[in-house]
Amino acid sequence: MKRFMRLGSVIALAFCLTFVAQIASATSVTKTQTTAAIGYKDVQITGKGTMQTFSCKVTSASGASGDCTIRLTNGSGALVSQLSVGNHLEPLNRTIGVILEKGSKYTMTASITQYAPIGQSVTATITD
Repeated sequence: MKRFMRLGSVIALAFCLTFVAQIASATSVTKTQTTAAIGYKDVQITGKGTMQTFSCKVTSASGASGDCTIRLTNGSGALVSQLSVGNHLEPLNRTIGVILEKGSKYTMTASITQYAPIGQSVTATITD
């Protein structure tokens, strides 16, 4: 019985550490412009050989709209996967799962395009 309880504690601890690691690797891109604007942020990641998920969540001030795009490219610059999320007046969230080759280097490019209205802000939070 103690063995099962100990195993449960280890699993719970591993889940908590994974959750914290995912939060720690979030990247935010915020745009507040007087015209339509695009913001970019590149993040270098390493493949784990298992399923890795990437989510793109768009939140905005009242009435603002924008798109969030995640592009994963390999070391040669070839596109591995892409995710686009667009919002209109409300938050949206999308997730993709990709198996990336263990030890290989990839670039995750997060971009956000703000459309309207002028002076409002749109934030994309990208989690890997």
